[in-house]
Amino acid sequence: RILLIAGGIEFQRSHSKMSTFSTLMEQEQKYTQIIVEKIVRLEPQVVLVGQNISRQAQECLCKHDIIVLQHVKMKVMHKIARLTSSRIFTSTDHVASMGQHIHTSLGSCHRFQAVAFPTEKLLFLSNDTENKKL
Repeated sequence: RILLIAGGIEFQRSHSKMSTFSTLMEQEQKYTQIIVEKIVRLEPQVVLVGQNISRQAQECLCKHDIIVLQHVKMKVMHKIARLTSSRIFTSTDHVASMGQHIHTSLGSCHRFQAVAFPTEKLLFLSNDTENKKL
């Protein structure tokens, strides 16, 4: 099960308000916990994100045995969406609303493999009848 998110998974601080560092840290921790819980409820095995993922979110998702890849190009994301029959969500705000449409929102593939070489990184996704390099 694959979840595709075009945006990032990180806390967006408000620059218009003055806050103490401890208040910001507490807000970031609560926000991240809420987003991670929403993602975990969907039970994805792989989450591909187009932008940044906070370190805290990465660690929380890792504890739930969810593989996370960040900075995935939109061109690649669209190819993955086609191959896996999944939907690309623009941000984590839409993750909560997909609870009812979970079966049509998450994609699936038979096999997933990420390989890193010194010059490039490759993703291999395959279904029973297909094996495509992205």
